[in-house]
Amino acid sequence: MPASLPGCIHPGGAVGHAGSRAAVPALLRDSSLPRASPPSIAPVPVPPSTAMSGQRATVRPSWPLRSYLELGPWPTAVPCARGHARLVMAEWGLAHLADPIELIVSEMVTNGLRASAGLLGSRFRGRWSPGVPPVRLWLSSDCRTVLVQVWDGNDRMPERKEPDLNSEGGRGLVVVEALSEAHGAFRPEHASGKVLWARCRA
Repeated sequence: MPASLPGCIHPGGAVGHAGSRAAVPALLRDSSLPRASPPSIAPVPVPPSTAMSGQRATVRPSWPLRSYLELGPWPTAVPCARGHARLVMAEWGLAHLADPIELIVSEMVTNGLRASAGLLGSRFRGRWSPGVPPVRLWLSSDCRTVLVQVWDGNDRMPERKEPDLNSEGGRGLVVVEALSEAHGAFRPEHASGKVLWARCRA
């Protein structure tokens, strides 16, 4: 089982990963996993017209492998998320997906941290919390496909921009698009902000 890494917030089971459906923590089965997502999350590809629409929809997750990590808004969050993703892929027997998943997680968590900077509060699971919100990461798999979901407290939906070769930033969505078979964003129920998601298959 992957050990906790520096920079991770994990009070009361905030970090969880499981190798079987029966072992999935109640935290993931119930209210911690986003309550909404694109209407055709895996295994059916999401139509391009809805990939970034931000619409609300109901989802019934059927992923037997799930992991959840809550990250504080600190510089250590990104390497913590990358290490967590790589270790979880190894634990799930999906080491061949570790490189693309680690890069996707890195870009999405980085975007989440940037989006959260300067926020004075957020709502999650119907509860308001003051201060800069954490970034929340979910990894799910059916043993062949991996779904990455990252929540941040900023309501502004992402916009894809062609990267400037002279700029150090702005490549996040381009990288996610290149490494995933489908990706998008939605606004979850009972929460502020948004969830970015990407699906990757071997």
